[in-house]
Amino acid sequence: MNMQKKIRLSIVAAVLLLGACTKYNNPAANFELDKKTSDSAIVKKVLLINIDAAPGSEVKAVMPATIASLLPNSKYSWTGLSDLRTNDATTWASMATGVNIGKHQITDATFQPTRDPNNPSISASFYPTFFFRILQLRPLYKTLSISSWSALNSNLMIHSDAQITPANDKAVKDSAVVHLQNDNQILTVVDFREVEAAGLNSGFSATNPEFANALKTTDGYIGELLAALKKRKSYNKENWLIIITSNHGATGKTFGGSSDPERNLFTLFYNTKYKGLELKGKTLNSPRFKSDVSATLTGDPTGLYNIGSGSMTVQMKMKLNPFSDGTYNAGGSFYFMLGKMTNGGKRGFGLFRQRLALSVYMTDDSNHATQLDVSNTLTDGLWHSVIITMTTDLAKLTRTIKLYMDGALTGSLTDISLGTVATITDTSPLQIGGNNATDFNLTDLRIYKRILSDGEIANDACSLGNPNLNGLTGYWPLTDGGTTLANGISGNPDFKVTGPIAYSVTANSLRCNLGADNVSVQNVTIAPQIFYWLGIPIDPTWGLEGSIFLSNFETELQ
Repeated sequence: MNMQKKIRLSIVAAVLLLGACTKYNNPAANFELDKKTSDSAIVKKVLLINIDAAPGSEVKAVMPATIASLLPNSKYSWTGLSDLRTNDATTWASMATGVNIGKHQITDATFQPTRDPNNPSISASFYPTFFFRILQLRPLYKTLSISSWSALNSNLMIHSDAQITPANDKAVKDSAVVHLQNDNQILTVVDFREVEAAGLNSGFSATNPEFANALKTTDGYIGELLAALKKRKSYNKENWLIIITSNHGATGKTFGGSSDPERNLFTLFYNTKYKGLELKGKTLNSPRFKSDVSATLTGDPTGLYNIGSGSMTVQMKMKLNPFSDGTYNAGGSFYFMLGKMTNGGKRGFGLFRQRLALSVYMTDDSNHATQLDVSNTLTDGLWHSVIITMTTDLAKLTRTIKLYMDGALTGSLTDISLGTVATITDTSPLQIGGNNATDFNLTDLRIYKRILSDGEIANDACSLGNPNLNGLTGYWPLTDGGTTLANGISGNPDFKVTGPIAYSVTANSLRCNLGADNVSVQNVTIAPQIFYWLGIPIDPTWGLEGSIFLSNFETELQ
């Protein structure tokens, strides 16, 4: 082991012992796995090539020759989405760490997390790069970063074995060719920046000759890198994953905002054995509700959303985000999510998170409580259809609650111990979020003053918009993009948001959208694929916001 790696391993060990920067426990380095990998007949390696500020739509329009030649053996997308803040530092940080700006808080070329202005004495959480993880878990693996951007190498890629900072893209290419042909890196990262410079100068458009020629030149450089790989003496004993991507898009002569063109990126994942597949992932744009973000109904004078002594169905699409420890376990408390009671001391109904369960809690006018708990729900970070039905039978003095997930009944409770006063006078306003540490995205919220049929519930598992109007009293698409969440039923009340609401575009992972091509590529998609290819298990406590999808094509590699 060279001296530089020994020094960096000592630094990593010191960081972990201090525990000041990171909030999770990392597994110890596994030297035995390194030995096994080095002795294996076929060694998996990754080449990650980034073209700064190359919008997917414009790359597709130019269709440069090398990229075009790789598509028949690639999983690729022209419609990927970068982080909401589309500057170079933020998007590179998201790509390298596997988490978005909401977690890493990196906004400039210092690559230092921005401190919370309300709590300036509290250090931001530490989210390491893939280089850090490889150094820690596979310390014998060699890694390399090549870019003309000195800040990238000096401030973000510091845990690679070596950082090379040539003067321009041609020099980057020349350096990469030498190292790829002769060295033994497991992961090599190459960054090209002159496409971005051309776009800033004359416009990011395929119809702009300066931009198009810069893209074609970079594409030619990529062709030389691939040719260098094939000249390696050990090439026949290696299995390469080639990732070519852009960190963000652009519009006009600029980038940095959150518009769709500025977020539009392209990505391809190439292997000689892959079959070509365009990734056409569907997305959802939805508000994120946390402890400091809530939405409250702006009045309900006629009691439209009071259960009273009747029946009600509440439909929604929900995605639970992990808690601070990287899990979906809320502990022992009732964490309020939606309803007309934010705690058990009020009349009405509420949906709560308790440990790994969803709990529906109801209290009537006689203070009699009914509670349904359904365990092991919303533990995967995916979108799910959640439907609650609640009905009271005054003649039999019974109350029934049912919870459906993705169209299937997952929990049911009939309470036969109601008192003589079984009505629910729930005068509190309907509310979403804003209590405890629950963190979730919500869209397509509907309330009916009737119980939906099993067929209607099954159909809802995949539907968005165009609700059945029979008995519908409230319909909030939650796609407004602002602080007023409009009711789609004319004349019925809207929600008003309190707190710093943020909307996020995420992959539409409802169960009917889980086909192999339904992958919405984002900056955070890159790191998990690198870990997968190199056989490095992902610890849930890392809190990665991307997920592995290349494993769906494992059979193609055999």
